[in-house]
Amino acid sequence: LLIAGVATSGGLVIAIAAPDGLAAATRAGAAVPTGRSEVNVWVEIRADESVLIRLPKVDMGQGTVTSLAHLLVEELQCAWSGVSTELPTPGESLARGRPWGSYQTHGCRGLRGAQDAVRRAGAAARIMLLQAAAESWRVPVAECHSADGVITHVATSRTTTYGRMAGAASRLSP
Repeated sequence: LLIAGVATSGGLVIAIAAPDGLAAATRAGAAVPTGRSEVNVWVEIRADESVLIRLPKVDMGQGTVTSLAHLLVEELQCAWSGVSTELPTPGESLARGRPWGSYQTHGCRGLRGAQDAVRRAGAAARIMLLQAAAESWRVPVAECHSADGVITHVATSRTTTYGRMAGAASRLSP
């Protein structure tokens, strides 16, 4: 059957669906070098306030990586100027239990297929950062808000940055 199918169609395509990464979007990852904290497998925040976003898509001029990074930054509420992106290797994905799901980028599936997981990852990271700050200040998290990578406790005007809270946030359960 396979030989006949290949002979008549000129090729054979086998698709294997991977997990979509939504459940893993909030899972903290492996240890990273000093001065860097992985809040979840999608977001790493460094002490210098720069943000590394891991995206399982390639970009061949259609803007998929930039669009996904913008979606994550919008949910994370950090400054775009310090953001960089990285393509996690398939080996890293396999070793971590395939948290990024499919690497398919063809057509418009790259953006459509990953936007939900990317948004959830950014929102989860922001909430974990807010929680870490609230715990350090011993205030309710509802009294804190974030913008451009800065967390503010409204009642006291205390502020801190994502870079300072990333280590504590990475130790929280999502």
